Amino acid sequence: MSKKIHTWWKALLGGILTLLGFQGCEGILNIGRCEYGQPHANYKLLGDVKDQAGKPIKGIRVVFAPRGLDDEYPEYHNDTLYTNAAGHFELAQTKYNWPGQESSFTLVADDVDGEENGAFESQTLTGDKISVKQSQRGDGNWYGGTFDIEAQIVLKKKSQ
Repeated sequence: MSKKIHTWWKALLGGILTLLGFQGCEGILNIGRCEYGQPHANYKLLGDVKDQAGKPIKGIRVVFAPRGLDDEYPEYHNDTLYTNAAGHFELAQTKYNWPGQESSFTLVADDVDGEENGAFESQTLTGDKISVKQSQRGDGNWYGGTFDIEAQIVLKKKSQ
C-alpha cells in the first residue's frame, strides 16, 4: 500500500472512530492508558567565557541547542544568551525533547560586539566538552528529570 493511501486510510478510520464516540485506546487494543502531554525535561545551564589569559569576556553570544545544530526547527528549540561583565551565562528552563536526547547538547559562543572587548574566534562545544549531570530522575512517563549543564569556554583572539 502506498504511503499516500496508508495515510488516507488512517485518517478515515480515525474519523469514523471519533464519530462513534471512541476517545482513547484503553480497552480497545488492550495497550494501557493513553497519556496526553509532551516529553520534557528541566535544564539548568551555566558557564563562563574567558580569553586564553583567563580574563572574563562580556557580551559573548552563547547559543544553547538542546538537540544539536542540525535540528529541523532550531528556532523553536535553541536559546540565545549573552555573557555578563563577569563572563558568566545562565539559563534555567523546561524544554520539550524526546527520550534519550536529554544529554545531547551543542553550545556555540560567538563574539558579536566587534572590537569592544577585542575580536575573538567562534567556538562550538559538544560532547565531552560539556558537563551534563542528571540531578533529578524523571517519572518514567513524560518527565525526563532535571539536568545540570556546565561549560567553561575559552576563546582565542582573532589573528589580525
